[in-house]
Amino acid sequence: MNISFNELVRGALEATDRGATVRRTALGRPYADHYTFAGVAGQPVIIFMSTSAFEPYLYLFGPTGVQIASGRGGVGGSARIPSGDGVLILPLTGIYIIEATSFDVYTQAVGQTLRPATGVYSVLLHGTAPAKPPAAPSELTASAITSQQVNLQWMDNSADWKVFEVISWDGAEWIVVRTVSAGTTAVTIADLTPETTYQFSVRAINANGTSDNAEPIEVTTDA
Repeated sequence: MNISFNELVRGALEATDRGATVRRTALGRPYADHYTFAGVAGQPVIIFMSTSAFEPYLYLFGPTGVQIASGRGGVGGSARIPSGDGVLILPLTGIYIIEATSFDVYTQAVGQTLRPATGVYSVLLHGTAPAKPPAAPSELTASAITSQQVNLQWMDNSADWKVFEVISWDGAEWIVVRTVSAGTTAVTIADLTPETTYQFSVRAINANGTSDNAEPIEVTTDA
């Protein structure tokens, strides 16, 4: 399941859960739950796991599936990534997996008999959510005005943009034909060839990146 930044998620290790990915003991693999989040290269994070039921163990796997870090806590305590103090700097951009598991398959508290390492726990992903590119424009329409001009209009779906790029397909790639300021939702494209079909789209750009292209539309100039 997904976990959001600064969200406290409560879960439970159960005998029906999957086995841990890396952790192995003489008695088998401890039970484990997985949580996913989107991270960005250079982003600082801290992950906590707390429980009073068993000895918690955390693993973090990167977008390529490789183990990035791990952290172990004592019985009835807390595990942390990174261990000790400080923050972990994510090395890649992509989807990360937090594995919440236990140190062993069984646990034995003082005065208790040996029992499976199951029970409730909480996981906290601490950090700042990565900034996202703007949402793509939509409802793009086009109409021919003259033999050399067309009018384009679209719906703005983002409150955080800098500019819009109007793009045209040249048969091999999208070419930027006009850049307009934020808040603009219509533009006239001139100097076109009469009786020619063009394909246009538009995209939004801010400091965090470029949106997807709006659904392309075709328009044919007048004779």
